[in-house]
Amino acid sequence: MVLPCEDNFLRNRTLDRPSGRVGRYDHLPRDIELALTNVIEKEIDLQRRLESLKRELEVQYDYSPFAAFRSVDRYNSGRIDTINLGSFLRQNGHYASEMELLAIVRRIDTDGDANLTYSEWAEFLRAAFPQPRPAASSPPRASSPARGNTSPLKSSSPARTSSPVRTSSPVRTSPSRKPVLRIYDEDELIHGLKDLCNQEQELENAKILLAQKHDFNIRDAFDIFDVPRYGQIDAFQLRSGLNAINIFPTSEEVDLFISRYDKNGDRRLSYHEFAEAFLARDAYYSSMVNRRPSNYTPRPIRRDDCFLPNTAFEFQNMWRTHIRVENSAENVRQRLASRPGFNCYEAFNSLDINDCGAISASEMKRMIESRGYFVGFKEVDAVIDKMDSNKDGRVTFSEFRDETLPKSPARR
Repeated sequence: MVLPCEDNFLRNRTLDRPSGRVGRYDHLPRDIELALTNVIEKEIDLQRRLESLKRELEVQYDYSPFAAFRSVDRYNSGRIDTINLGSFLRQNGHYASEMELLAIVRRIDTDGDANLTYSEWAEFLRAAFPQPRPAASSPPRASSPARGNTSPLKSSSPARTSSPVRTSSPVRTSPSRKPVLRIYDEDELIHGLKDLCNQEQELENAKILLAQKHDFNIRDAFDIFDVPRYGQIDAFQLRSGLNAINIFPTSEEVDLFISRYDKNGDRRLSYHEFAEAFLARDAYYSSMVNRRPSNYTPRPIRRDDCFLPNTAFEFQNMWRTHIRVENSAENVRQRLASRPGFNCYEAFNSLDINDCGAISASEMKRMIESRGYFVGFKEVDAVIDKMDSNKDGRVTFSEFRDETLPKSPARR
């Protein structure tokens, strides 16, 4: 509060000064005490002004913290920095300097990353003292001789004494009886879901690009790893085949790949499980690859000689994308598990907006968009399909927990 936000030289110079011992009845120089008093008085005046403005905002019927956040975050990045904040102020006729914008961001920013998340923004806009509830007024009623004296508790209906203050949640309009995540942990959960959407979209694009290669087929790709022709691929065969095509993953990355596509839990990939990793969700490209027969090309030198050089190169890129996506997904799981306030049950309740016991694509999309991230139904459907093990189009709590908990014991 007492250090300048604009001049880092003065801040560092003040912090580097040695502190002298000040006794109980000692005083600072008179001019310093007067300046410190002036700073505190101005800070109090500023807080009073901010509190008044926050209350005026909360009583507006068309105001919500989420709408305000989206108005400032014009680039839909999910963060507010000095760039989009300055652009918002200029559009409204106020031309703030870079130092002024930095001072505003530093006042609201609590984690010190020079970016404002929705949770920090909503916490700043929330009034410290709620708007006083107006007294319920009802017209006087004539006393009935048959009923005698009426109780004053029945003179007003609780449904007519609603407060004009809007709730801070951008999604829910009524409090849920189930425990949900705190706003900071929920913000981290939504950020992780947005990362999953981006990863699944990147994986889908790589599958489509590989499907457009006319000589790529699943049978030859499977035979690259199934050398003894057992009809199944274990972790050793998968890693050996990847090394043969110049891909060198770790044991952890191989286990993450198998954990995702292994449906029966035998730690092996059958032909159909392996095909799921390379068939696009788009029915056109999926059927295109399924109709292609094997090339029946002998492989005297390299295992992937069954493909043309360009197709073999795209096949290698596909595997690199798989490894990168699974690593990123595990990083999201580890990041969520490392938060002390994160709980799978509360996270599931936060996403289950309709309280129906399952998470649908529309609910997940609505929650992601509540933090300023805008994703399409294809990306959200890909994440739902990844979590949905029984393929009923919805994610139950057990399926959500299996996908949210870390899968790599090496990182725990």
